[in-house]
Amino acid sequence: MLKKVTAVLVLLCVALMGTLSPVSVFMRTWPVLLFLLIMTAVSAVLDQHGVFDGVAAWLVRRTGGRPALAFGFLCFVVTTILSLDTTIVLLTPVALTLAKRGRVSALPYLFITVWVANTGSLLLPVSNLTNLLAQQEAGLTAIEFMAVMALPQLFVLVVVALVFVLFFQKTGCSG
Repeated sequence: MLKKVTAVLVLLCVALMGTLSPVSVFMRTWPVLLFLLIMTAVSAVLDQHGVFDGVAAWLVRRTGGRPALAFGFLCFVVTTILSLDTTIVLLTPVALTLAKRGRVSALPYLFITVWVANTGSLLLPVSNLTNLLAQQEAGLTAIEFMAVMALPQLFVLVVVALVFVLFFQKTGCSG
């Protein structure tokens, strides 16, 4: 998400400098802006209906009060199926709610959200814009791309899970 916002801001600056026309900037950035607008609206509706609180409560109940690893797994599933941007927008409120419920710092949960969103987006072409570009450039089908990325995805997730297990033990947060 931050990459997309940064790209939009850079394009706007370039337009202001006269390098690109405002129309050209708009044509390059409208999909990102539309996505951000839609996801913000979806997030607001979900929050209004208590979905984030419900997900956090469910995670706490299902894990005996130690939701960190389950939350990380949820982040991975959402990232893989939808995208890393969707994970950040939709699961950051869940991370904040988990920290509030556990009366712990939100930082570990926010790290899980960001790290897993980025590292969990390796497997499917649709999980990350970079994957779509790489798949296209390499001339791979979606299945071939998944076959190439399966081992790196597994390796990265194991490393991230180990880092977070150690991090949660060190911070004293319930993991």
